[in-house]
Amino acid sequence: LEEPAEDQLAEQAIAAHVIYAAEQRHAVEVPASDKDHLQTWLSNRVGLKLVAPDLVAEGFQLVGGRLLPAGESKAAMLLYEDDKGERISLFVTAESAEKAKGTYGSEENGPEAVYWLDKGYGCAVVGSLPRAQLTAVAKIAYSQLLAGMAS
Repeated sequence: LEEPAEDQLAEQAIAAHVIYAAEQRHAVEVPASDKDHLQTWLSNRVGLKLVAPDLVAEGFQLVGGRLLPAGESKAAMLLYEDDKGERISLFVTAESAEKAKGTYGSEENGPEAVYWLDKGYGCAVVGSLPRAQLTAVAKIAYSQLLAGMAS
């Protein structure tokens, strides 16, 4: 039985977060200091117009991003960090025909993903924040992603 697309998206996003959010020196391929290049490069690779959301008001600074495999296609991962070193990641891929949204956690006390699948792409925000905070940050990130794609 094939997993629903949203579970696959959430699991891929959580798996990437678990690996890369823990990396201090090699968490990203392109640092936030090179944000224009980061956005252009990931947009070209993933096939979406990607704008890194500004989450400073939510307490998170962009660390940078990297390119990842996602099933048959590619995904962009953007990593953010707060002043306590808590990290969240944004995972975006252009492959979904589905429409869905929700929250997904693969294991107890592990990171959770808040995700959306819509308009031909999937987006998940992953972190170990309290769910209400993660959901709030995710909604802001998602609205900025949508605005960026539409601009």
